[in-house]
Amino acid sequence: MTATCPTLARSLVLGVIHILGYVVAAMAIVVGITYTVVAVAGGFVLVSGLGFVQRVPALALVNAAAFLLVSLTVAGIAFIIGDLAWRIRRGVTFAPSVSRSAWTLAVILGVGSWLARIAQTISDSGGLVYPDAGDPSIENIVGLPIGWTIVPQTFLPDAPMLGLAIVLAVLAYIVQSGECLQHDTDGLV
Repeated sequence: MTATCPTLARSLVLGVIHILGYVVAAMAIVVGITYTVVAVAGGFVLVSGLGFVQRVPALALVNAAAFLLVSLTVAGIAFIIGDLAWRIRRGVTFAPSVSRSAWTLAVILGVGSWLARIAQTISDSGGLVYPDAGDPSIENIVGLPIGWTIVPQTFLPDAPMLGLAIVLAVLAYIVQSGECLQHDTDGLV
């Protein structure tokens, strides 16, 4: 009886993680797409400065792209974690599908967070270019150009997320090594 209690608890926890992974993935996709649609359909980014707020639709699109990239990264990670929980619950241990999932987690987190960081940095560093002689508080912003500041630092990765992706890649390598070891020892016992 005591052996089934931990097994039942493990199965229950993995089942909850499986369901939550899919729910989080679906919600992240819906939120990301909804935000993007609203931004494309006329949403705006509020840029504060000089004591007033401006509507800048072009910056909204870049900001929405960054938000969508973050949402898709979260959705991909949540989906893979839910799938891994389902596989582990079924008793899959060191199998090619598990190591592929672990490698995919590392790639999604590394690439997704990096691209989202680039888009967010471009969005944050962009702004309207005001004429030198005009008063920004009364200037008509409709015809003003947007100054996009893109410097080499724009392409720097999100260091904590890249570090976590590297940790996941090391864990994926360990799982893949366990898979090879299990394959080599199959049939020996």
